[in-house]
Amino acid sequence: MVPSRSEAEAAVRAIVSSDAFPGGQTLRSLLSYLVEWAIERPGIKLKAYSIGVDVMGRGVDFDPSSDAIVRVQVGKLRRSLQYYNATAGRADEWKIAIPSGGYQVVFAKSEDASGPASDLDPKDTVTLEAAIGHPAGHRAVLVCPFEHVGRSAYPDLGRQIASNVSVLLNNSPTITILEPPDTSSHGSAWDPRVLSAATGAMFVVLGTVEILGEQLRVSTRLIECSGSYPVIWSNTYTRDNLSEASFDLIDKLSSTIQYDVRLVLFEHLYSATRATDNEPKKDVEVLAAALPMPRVGIKTLGDEISLEDAARYSNATQESAITCGVLADKLAFLANYSPPHDTLERREEAARMAERAIDLGPANPDALYLVILFNVHSGHLEEIEFLAERVLEADPGHLGAQLHLAAADLLHGRSAQKSIEHLLQLDARISKNSPMRWLVLGWLTQGYIVEENWEMAARVGRRTHDHYRTAETTYRLAAAQNRLGQTDTAARELAA
Repeated sequence: MVPSRSEAEAAVRAIVSSDAFPGGQTLRSLLSYLVEWAIERPGIKLKAYSIGVDVMGRGVDFDPSSDAIVRVQVGKLRRSLQYYNATAGRADEWKIAIPSGGYQVVFAKSEDASGPASDLDPKDTVTLEAAIGHPAGHRAVLVCPFEHVGRSAYPDLGRQIASNVSVLLNNSPTITILEPPDTSSHGSAWDPRVLSAATGAMFVVLGTVEILGEQLRVSTRLIECSGSYPVIWSNTYTRDNLSEASFDLIDKLSSTIQYDVRLVLFEHLYSATRATDNEPKKDVEVLAAALPMPRVGIKTLGDEISLEDAARYSNATQESAITCGVLADKLAFLANYSPPHDTLERREEAARMAERAIDLGPANPDALYLVILFNVHSGHLEEIEFLAERVLEADPGHLGAQLHLAAADLLHGRSAQKSIEHLLQLDARISKNSPMRWLVLGWLTQGYIVEENWEMAARVGRRTHDHYRTAETTYRLAAAQNRLGQTDTAARELAA
């Protein structure tokens, strides 16, 4: 079912004028172009070249295979539409979405607005559900406006932080963000039970904002909407000099909060599904198991092999960008760390899986990040910066991509000191108890080893090792201790 021109134009106006559409002028122009194409040329396939030249301002020599601008911007638009349709656009007469794997928009008329379900085209309805629904295994999250404690010179700050966190979380292909209901029925207190019943949220993020002079203190907690509605995570963030760089400070703080929430959700899902190793996994479950999680994650080569088997099993059931990315990463990792797995056949398979992950998910930040990990394990360092930039174009709050950009000079052997400076800046921004912090500290340790600053290598290496003990953290710490003449201590670390 396709709307009339006037109906389509009204739908576009409603989207681009809404605060729930997290997109700038480029995405607005792109949406208008895609809708115009669908109305004027139904059934005619739209190619990336046309979008690049007509919308993105590329020249006639534009090559979509080497310039990812179209894939990235369409991916952003797809997620922006998903967020709008799940929040402010839920009651719209016409909904617009972009199914994965192409550039064509699809339309569906809301049942509430159009009458009987028989008026709907079943094909359009199925396509739309696939594009805007809550896919199986996704985390449906509601971020409520953060409440102010006491009087504040910045009365909109709590709402701004919550909005930023929602938009950044929505960039993750594995999280669905919901819109808070009308606050008039809640007064000043958000009740997770009421919110869950009203929106279908699986998790609720609540927060408070307190300003003490020039210091900003933000307290957050993540509540699971089941059982006794437990608080599964909480944290307090303190930032100084609020008035000097408020916009930059708020953006960075929002990014830190959303990534902490994202990793806790991954940990929670990993723990919940760990007992089902012999069953095919959903994309989000495979991804949760694949990411380095110090508190619950991979600890042995046996875990790596089990995950490879699980990803291969799931990929055989339904091939996806995530399962291909996990296979690429794990095959390359095992070839490096497990001699029986280091064969030409497995390395070639890892490379094929990496290429397939990019083909299936050219704008999927999680799939692209898995390909970054593949390149690290395979020694293909020249691709890492390019891929990290692609990840951050699709998901600006992706801490893993930020980490690999910060470590790029160290990886390429250009300047360990420059990477140390970038890593220290990143370490200052992330939470002290972030599950990803051990990776930042690990790269810092390696930077100090390259610089032969053995005292700092031992100090940071100890913090890394205490955070999450692996063979790599042990070797780095022992190497630094040995250079400092602490041979007995180094020997004990290796023996443990």
